Amino acid sequence: MARPRQISDERLLEIARQVFLEHGAAASVDLVAERAGISAPAIFRRFGTKDRLFAEAMRPPEDIPPFVRLLEDTEGLEQLSSGRLYDIACAAYAFMKEVAPLSMQVWAAHADAPPPLVAFDRLVQILRERIAEGRFPVCDPEAFALMFFGAIYSLAILHTLQNDPPDAEPSLRAVTRMALDYLSDLPVQIPNATGG
Repeated sequence: MARPRQISDERLLEIARQVFLEHGAAASVDLVAERAGISAPAIFRRFGTKDRLFAEAMRPPEDIPPFVRLLEDTEGLEQLSSGRLYDIACAAYAFMKEVAPLSMQVWAAHADAPPPLVAFDRLVQILRERIAEGRFPVCDPEAFALMFFGAIYSLAILHTLQNDPPDAEPSLRAVTRMALDYLSDLPVQIPNATGG
């Protein structure tokens, strides 16, 4: 009969994430095992390879970031103007602050697509859908996503690298204002209900 697990997969991945953030992708499974209080073979039985352990540990906690969900639930420009875009900016910043260090490690190890790239691609997809539905102003979705998401990502990276980062709120409000100013000048195209 197999012995019961001493540590959950979730907790083991948290420990592995911390080890990889501290020591980089070259950190050993033995170090992860030591910190987790289990053997390296026990880790290999669960994850198969160090590469899989690394990929699982460095994956963000959610497949769809909270800020993307906020955008998915947004009905149109009026709702964005009522503070929703700022809420999306704040949620995107929090997501980027969490995943920026993870992304740097993933990029360094040449693993799966980094979380910011996955989030960016999903953001562009949602914008395309909302434009086609007539719920978002007609714009180049990639250009808008790059302007909005790119500014927030850059801010998160800078704040991650700074020892004593300033408050993000003024910058997030400025990015939000610029995005809303840009969108307010664009038309919303109502789709033809007959499909023709």
